[in-house]
Amino acid sequence: MRFFRMLGFVLLLAAIAAVAVAGPQRMLLPEWFGFLEIAPNIFAPEEMRPAERRRAVEIVEASEKVVAGFFGKQSPRPNIILCPDTACDDVFGDNGARGVAYGRRVVRLGDGGINLRIAAHELFHTALKAEVGEWRAAAGAVPAWFDEGLAVIVSRDDRFGVAVSKSVLADLKARSGWWLWGALVKEHGSRTAYSGARMLVADIEREIGRDGLLMLIERVRAGELFDMVLEDLSAG
Repeated sequence: MRFFRMLGFVLLLAAIAAVAVAGPQRMLLPEWFGFLEIAPNIFAPEEMRPAERRRAVEIVEASEKVVAGFFGKQSPRPNIILCPDTACDDVFGDNGARGVAYGRRVVRLGDGGINLRIAAHELFHTALKAEVGEWRAAAGAVPAWFDEGLAVIVSRDDRFGVAVSKSVLADLKARSGWWLWGALVKEHGSRTAYSGARMLVADIEREIGRDGLLMLIERVRAGELFDMVLEDLSAG
């Protein structure tokens, strides 16, 4: 009994610390920090003008349709945090990104990221994790290059169409954990890394088609290994 009391106390302290420190964990409960729910699961700072709020909601809804066009169904909407200018920095921390997805539960759209291209890219990430399963995704069941490359393709992001060397493509495949993606982007540059990821996925799509990509995701969700499923589908 004493152990469980101590465990409960430790968990309570951890929860208090999580709320007390600025960071993305606060985005699970944005209302606690003065953000308004302007549409289901879409949150904005009080100072965001009504016209900007309406436009942002329209962009999110259009982005969801883009993602649904790939999966063939509507994906669950995560908490979407709108961060124009520096509205989020003191509360959630300054990550310097126009858009970022945290697992399947949160998308943060920063300054310059409240647009169809960025929103669709980030919402694809959360949708993929919802499809594969959050724990399997966290364990690296889907390579980062596949996640990022398919997000570029689905969002129709034409910024990432440069040619990429075979050595860089090999590096993207060799360091496939999502936790290594930031280092790859820093080392090769964002345009090269994302273009390379797009090239790798585009090659797969040409071989197995969109239905094959969906089957790949479904079989990974069921517990099969990504590389083995891809080899099987390519051979078929």
